[in-house]
Amino acid sequence: RWIEMCERSPRAVSAIRYHRPGGGSIQSRLLDVASAIEYWVASHRRLGRAWPRQGKTHAEALALHAGIPFRSLCRGRERDWANRFWQTYRDVKHDPSKAIDAQSTQVLTLVGTLLLEMVALNRCARSSAPARALASGVWASQLQTALASVL
Repeated sequence: RWIEMCERSPRAVSAIRYHRPGGGSIQSRLLDVASAIEYWVASHRRLGRAWPRQGKTHAEALALHAGIPFRSLCRGRERDWANRFWQTYRDVKHDPSKAIDAQSTQVLTLVGTLLLEMVALNRCARSSAPARALASGVWASQLQTALASVL
């Protein structure tokens, strides 16, 4: 199922398949992750799914769709994450002169990457077990703490 998804939706999974820690700027990584989220949500909207119409942004729609594991990671503030993530994305994309806090941007981007991993693996597994496993790991716990300080 993973291979089939990679072949069918390469732009959606490229942000999680080709991530190289330490490579490129955090701004370019943010653009990659946000573009993948945008593509994932738009492709499901074209398929006639209802969930992509939730929320004000693509990030919010996907965050709400991911369910309890992502909500737990964000400590119930998934809408706050989505709004902050999307605003940072818009600032980077449309206002390159605006100062960007690299540390906050990195945390927001890592959470976005984890969100993509959760929904993609859930789709392959046809279950929410992958998201639950990802949200319960030590790395997710550390990311949760970092996100709380950003939000």
